[in-house]
Amino acid sequence: MGFKSFVELNEWNFGSAESVPAIKHEHIKFPFGNYFVELGGENQQQVRSRTKFIMNKIAEEDFNENILVVSHGRILREFSGLHLLNSKVERPKNMFNCIVFKFEYETTNKTWKFVEIIKTDTN
Repeated sequence: MGFKSFVELNEWNFGSAESVPAIKHEHIKFPFGNYFVELGGENQQQVRSRTKFIMNKIAEEDFNENILVVSHGRILREFSGLHLLNSKVERPKNMFNCIVFKFEYETTNKTWKFVEIIKTDTN
């Protein structure tokens, strides 16, 4: 099994709030909007754009393969948010330590279909 690493799958860039205890930013609720841009980080649209770009690239390069993509919860949540609008699958209210978002990629029209959520850690 091969392994590739992609910087585009890094966690949301929180700018100067990176590694700062969450308690200092507990007043900020999702969606974050442009909050972290003011701190030198990314906004939600930037995160979604880079995640969509790299996921499409991965799917196109590894056509006809099952692919496991591992990333931070916020990145997966943003990517899934792009594809849940027309899905019957409900996004979990809380992100667990280990959660699997299963998608199918349609190469003819380059679209993603959200299939299911597999919760592996319910603590």
